[in-house]
Amino acid sequence: LPPGQTSWQHRINRALAQGRVALAAYPVRAADGRLLHLDCPLRLQLRADGPMEPASRWLALAVRSRLCTAVDEKAVALALAAIADDGQARCINVAPQSAASAEFVAAVSRRLEEAPEAASRLWIDVSETLALERPLLLREVARRWRALGAMVGLEHAGEHLARIPRLMDLGLDCVRIDSRFVNGITGPGAVDARRHL
Repeated sequence: LPPGQTSWQHRINRALAQGRVALAAYPVRAADGRLLHLDCPLRLQLRADGPMEPASRWLALAVRSRLCTAVDEKAVALALAAIADDGQARCINVAPQSAASAEFVAAVSRRLEEAPEAASRLWIDVSETLALERPLLLREVARRWRALGAMVGLEHAGEHLARIPRLMDLGLDCVRIDSRFVNGITGPGAVDARRHL
């Protein structure tokens, strides 16, 4: 790895090893205002005295450093522990690289088996690109995790949605459409917008 990237890899590894990690919590509500779950992206404290950093600061380097599985497994563990503590449903995101790792899928499956009550309130979102590029893999991962109680969905979908083969056969619980594709659909210009769809 280049020197700068090695430094980032070290910082990410240290944050994971020292437990300098946390889940953010953004409420996701139904149309009637009911709380469905908390959307919980992982934050890392990359410096011991620094702030909790969002994924936009470190995710690309985690991908290049092949640390996605470690990061995503930590997110799953934190979410299951938080659910067990307060009973509130939570959603975490899993990178395509993690979902493509047999070891990661098995490790998450073990965690779900060990905590069936919490697993039944865990949502796991994967990217639209995984559904587009590796639909059979996604179908198998969804089948395995859903059998253990978790719910599996696509996040930020829309750009490639029409190109995903046999979307309905992937065994997903939901597809979250990116706001770019739905903003204004029920607002004042909605009728004109729908005419152009």
